[in-house]
Amino acid sequence: MAALFQITVVSILDGLTSGIGTAYLLVDYVFFLLSIVGIITLYSSIVSLIPELNKIIAPARALSLEEKEGKSRQRMQLLVSGFLVTFVSYGADYLVVGSGTIYYLIDVMFLLLEIFGLVIVVITLFLSRSELMSFFDSFGTKVKALPEVQVWASIIGCVVFTVFVYFLDTVTSGSGIIYYIIDLVYLVFLLLGVAATLFTVIKSKAEIDHRLNLGFVLIAGLLLYFEDMIEPGLVRDTESKMYVKEIAYLFLILSFNDIRRLIFSIPSRVLDGIDQNESFRNLKEGVLTNVNPYVFLFGIILFLYVPFGQIKMLGFFFIVYSINPFADFVSEKAGRLQSVLWNAIMPPSKAQYGRSSERGSWVTFAFFLVLLIYLAWWLPSVTNFTKSMQLSRIIVLVCAFSILAFSLNLHTGITGMTNFGVIFFAGIGAITMGILTVPEDRPGGQGWSPIFGIFNGDFTSGILAAVIVSGLAGWLLAYPTARLRMDYFAIVTISLGEIVRISMRAEPLLRAGTGTTAIGIQLYDLPLEHWWVSTMDDSVGEWFNLGQAAPYTVLLAAIALLSFFLVWTLAEMMLASPWGRILRAIREDEEVTMHHGHNVFKHKAMSLAVGGAIAGFGGGIWAWLNMSVLDDFISPVKSTFLIWAAFIVGGRANNRGMVIGAFIIVLTEFVFNLMVVARGDIDNQFHDSVAGIDEFFAWLILEVIGSVNSDISITEIFGTLDPDKLQMNLVYLKLVMIGLVILVSLMLSEKGLLPEVPKRPENPGSHPFSQDNAEKVDFKGREK
Repeated sequence: MAALFQITVVSILDGLTSGIGTAYLLVDYVFFLLSIVGIITLYSSIVSLIPELNKIIAPARALSLEEKEGKSRQRMQLLVSGFLVTFVSYGADYLVVGSGTIYYLIDVMFLLLEIFGLVIVVITLFLSRSELMSFFDSFGTKVKALPEVQVWASIIGCVVFTVFVYFLDTVTSGSGIIYYIIDLVYLVFLLLGVAATLFTVIKSKAEIDHRLNLGFVLIAGLLLYFEDMIEPGLVRDTESKMYVKEIAYLFLILSFNDIRRLIFSIPSRVLDGIDQNESFRNLKEGVLTNVNPYVFLFGIILFLYVPFGQIKMLGFFFIVYSINPFADFVSEKAGRLQSVLWNAIMPPSKAQYGRSSERGSWVTFAFFLVLLIYLAWWLPSVTNFTKSMQLSRIIVLVCAFSILAFSLNLHTGITGMTNFGVIFFAGIGAITMGILTVPEDRPGGQGWSPIFGIFNGDFTSGILAAVIVSGLAGWLLAYPTARLRMDYFAIVTISLGEIVRISMRAEPLLRAGTGTTAIGIQLYDLPLEHWWVSTMDDSVGEWFNLGQAAPYTVLLAAIALLSFFLVWTLAEMMLASPWGRILRAIREDEEVTMHHGHNVFKHKAMSLAVGGAIAGFGGGIWAWLNMSVLDDFISPVKSTFLIWAAFIVGGRANNRGMVIGAFIIVLTEFVFNLMVVARGDIDNQFHDSVAGIDEFFAWLILEVIGSVNSDISITEIFGTLDPDKLQMNLVYLKLVMIGLVILVSLMLSEKGLLPEVPKRPENPGSHPFSQDNAEKVDFKGREK
């Protein structure tokens, strides 16, 4: 105490006797020496009290699990000495205040002493890390062994202690050394309270998670803290509300797992009560037997709450369809009608398979083909000339999409390799054909003929080169990917399509027909275009009564049809061959196929090569129709998605299904294009349909979604709250239409409109050497 009193008095006198001159300098030196003596004396006194302090903090010896008490005692003394050096140096530094070189040296000395004390503490803690971990583990074990009530009492006690200390710190505020020491004490106790709370929470995480959802608590706290930045009414002048505070309170209530379990257990308790009551149970079983509740509820919502006649009729349909006896009756009658139809056109042994038989598949194909041709002819057009362009474009697109679907069917439907990169092969074919057929007088042109230069003696062929390059790409792709399983192969193929698309945009070598700054390939030669323009277009225009020369797309439609039938014929011949049966065996079970002596890798590589060549050919035809190859040409949404939609709608492993699926997707595309035009044309027969879609969309956004969203969230996106100006983006409607086509087709037939036709053995009774015919034929199968 004398040493501390000496330091305090010297500091006060030093502050009072400040001045300039030799005398004041000598006085400062004397005060400095007295301060040093006082600090040394204070430190020596504290060190001499260590044994007494050691008795006070004897419980801290639990930190040591060493067998030798000497090491524990030494480490404890070092730890206490380090803390004492740090705190005494810091307190003396706070008391000894002044200006000048002497005080600067004093501050440096105190800083070194504080660092020295901290180093001693850190080193001692590092050397005692095993003892500390043992202590914390034992403490954690004791905490886990406590009953749940005591655990929660400990947590609440630590939190209350921390809050109480913080409250005392805010209340006892002031200036001076006394308040400074009090603040330090409060800070130490605050840190101890926070550390104890966190440690108890971490060690009792299982019990806390069982009773409290900390994630919900965090969300509630963040919502309340940032309410001023989230709530629209507090940010700008608006009446919109997001109910941030109410949502935060809801999260806070739901964070108590017992309350949440109670709320969500009420429906199950009600259902259990119904099941335990015999009368209610019988009523429930009767209702579920006769009514599909989900479909019925959906129909009721559409019929009662949607203010549109067509939607109400759809709701009424769902209500009727939810009545199980009626749905079963209709399904039974439809099944009988279908059975009568198949029995009328096929033998009884084949009629049972329906669309899955060869003849049934062809009949179904013919039915859908006639229906789709009628729909294509029914699409509105202004003149005969525009009608010819419309129909010819439909034919070319159907042929191109069908050829691309043949490729996908060979890879995925027949061989079993999920290929999301058909556009990779189609893009390579289109790029190769485009670059080679650009005239030589244009940038990047090679001057090849599109098909064969029969009339000018040029026997180069851009489309043949596209087929070869695409097939070679498929063969080379087999080496790193053919042994991959389905998911990984799909990831690789979709990545390759994106690589080609990005390369089209970034690589100058993939630009031809335009300047070096333009992107893509343009102005390449089209097959037989000069011959058509010079000799046939006027005549064909007169034959079809077009009123002018026929467009080039008519000739391209003829070329596409011939190419389509050629590719279809070759594909069917390959699939009917032994090689096709091997591919189907690989699809069903690779290991069994391998055990039968077939080289699975070789056949997969051949399938990739042939499918790649077919896709390259289809990409070339598609490029002829577009008259340019841009990066947008290889966009997955405009290519891969549509081809896969045709594959799903048509039916796996059936090329006739690929044609029907491609035809449906192409018609959907054209209907979408007509709807885009019809929005601004009141005379168009699709105008009322588009206006109805816009009206329904405005009602959905303003009345349904707007009931739970703010007006700002609507105006920020659509720019208006006026229902007459709120219009649907028809690009998204196109995706919705294709999605609905896929859903409806899968609801009608989960295997597609034209499912696979498996190879079935002939009826044994009809075989010439069967038991029934043994007496009627000789050994060569001839009648006796």
